[in-house]
Amino acid sequence: IPLSSFMCGIAGIVDFDTTPDASELDRMLKAIVHRGPDDEGTYIDGPFAIGMRRLSIIDLAGGHQPISNEDDRVWVVLNGEIYNYIELRADLEAKGHRFKTHTDTEVLVHLYEEEGPDFISKLNGMFAFALWDLRDQSVLVARDQMGIKPLYWHHRGNRLVFASELKCLYRLGLEEWAPDLDALSAYLHLGYIPREKSPIRGVFKLLPGERMLFRAGSAPQRHRYWKLSAFMDHPGDAVGESFIDETRDLLDDAVRLQLRSDVPLGSFLSGGLDSSAITMSAARELENLDTFGIGFKGHHFDETPYARKVAALAGTRHHEEILEPNHLPELIQTLAWHLDEPNGDPAMLPSYWICQYSREKVKVALSGAGGDELFGGYPRHVDPVPCTSPAGRIRQLPQGLRRMLLAPLQGLSPGLSRLKVSNNVIGMSYWTDLADAAILQSIAPWSSAFSTVDWLDSIFNEVPHADAVNQRCYYDATTYMPDQILAMTDRASMAVSLEVRVPLLDTRLVERMALVSGAAKICRGGKTVLKDMMKPRLPPEILDRRKLGFALPVVRWVSAGPIRELLATIPSGRLCGAGLVDAEAFAALINDPPRLERHAFLAWNILMLELWMSLYT
Repeated sequence: IPLSSFMCGIAGIVDFDTTPDASELDRMLKAIVHRGPDDEGTYIDGPFAIGMRRLSIIDLAGGHQPISNEDDRVWVVLNGEIYNYIELRADLEAKGHRFKTHTDTEVLVHLYEEEGPDFISKLNGMFAFALWDLRDQSVLVARDQMGIKPLYWHHRGNRLVFASELKCLYRLGLEEWAPDLDALSAYLHLGYIPREKSPIRGVFKLLPGERMLFRAGSAPQRHRYWKLSAFMDHPGDAVGESFIDETRDLLDDAVRLQLRSDVPLGSFLSGGLDSSAITMSAARELENLDTFGIGFKGHHFDETPYARKVAALAGTRHHEEILEPNHLPELIQTLAWHLDEPNGDPAMLPSYWICQYSREKVKVALSGAGGDELFGGYPRHVDPVPCTSPAGRIRQLPQGLRRMLLAPLQGLSPGLSRLKVSNNVIGMSYWTDLADAAILQSIAPWSSAFSTVDWLDSIFNEVPHADAVNQRCYYDATTYMPDQILAMTDRASMAVSLEVRVPLLDTRLVERMALVSGAAKICRGGKTVLKDMMKPRLPPEILDRRKLGFALPVVRWVSAGPIRELLATIPSGRLCGAGLVDAEAFAALINDPPRLERHAFLAWNILMLELWMSLYT
């Protein structure tokens, strides 16, 4: 039975006081045509209205959504795909359920008939869905375990609205639409907005592994049906040969499931360990696999030779493009619209470029996202700040004393710029350090580094018994990855109507790696388990090379040229007009070249917030 999958966008309105207006749903769906240019479907019944935009991947002629059960009592729209739907369908058919299509979407309504909301824990996939129970007069919405697919929601009285992207709610015209200053403060210090917060007050993100049930006369009932913390109580150091072999087999099976497609499919390939592991596994299953890599003209380090070597080993048809970034101001303004939230990671640019380049030949691409978070690959995992360091010693002090000590330091020399505020959150932000915090206090005095740090500390406390490395991996997997990396990947790919799949985030792999101690993950320089898994398939020069990523010339962009010109408009822009940025203080920063160079990423951060403000408020 073929897997019928849909990369798309969904939107819905539930109003128990009145029938939703079809024109409202239409406005929401028009905002996300890019997510699904192939088809549109809607269903309105009494208080409930749902719709979807579809990007056809499999079962191209069928699979129109929304879809219902046999007696039209249960309706659903799905964004994403359920990888284990064949096994689930076979079990349901054995119990007497009759299917009208070959879609994985239809499995959801029959599972719900059997088990109610608890069925979600059986799903292996990337998904966000909304399900309407006509008899119970309730709506159930849910998001996949790792937060690969997004879902925003807003509740007021007897009305709930939800959608794949924030712009749907913006187009709906919510009366109380206003920025959430706590969320924007966190953004200024982290470069993204973490967890359930969104940049708009009263609009929330459904958390990874969360479901929500809504009925008339009651508040939405939220429930975490899956938590990574539940698997991290007793990690072990015993990572022997059998463990490595079994984990490799799991990866191969995850890739095998995610290769199902009736349209051209390829794989991103940078030459790094994560994308190379996915490519080598995929090439074992699929002949003539297309792989895609990009480089940058004049870049100080070129990774393309590594990608070519892996492509040759795997026997793929490798496609490569060397880019010379042009029209950056126009592009980042376009991406600011697609991203929904302010996002300060310049990697959004290469993410968009690789998606755009791949989309010329394929409609689906495999990504190596998740490797660092699962296997312990970031420098902050491998070299946590020791308690004997200045930051570590400060972190051991009582909270009140810590604040008293740090407050006067914020006004001192930039020489202290590498002293982080909290040992637990070392490296959890890209550039928020004491020097940047001091600058922010003059540019945006309403923002608070301390409230952000204390809030982040509470996330680490969700796994109080985990070792320091696993606490960092936990934070990255549950916060940084879904709210920065996966959000960026989803919007960049959907902007060009490309489906991106992430085999490393198969929940079986995630749960298995949660059982491994931090020491076992980072010995021999980090990603030890993944390196051992790939030893039979990849040469040492790929396994052992230093992690690079995209080191974009942000300092040069910010200091001169069209990006510098965009920065010059901020003192007369929306942020300053709203009183969120002090125009004089920001002008002083950008007109002092050495100072601007030291704080280039902070300036970039503020620029992305300015662009978001001009588009969404």
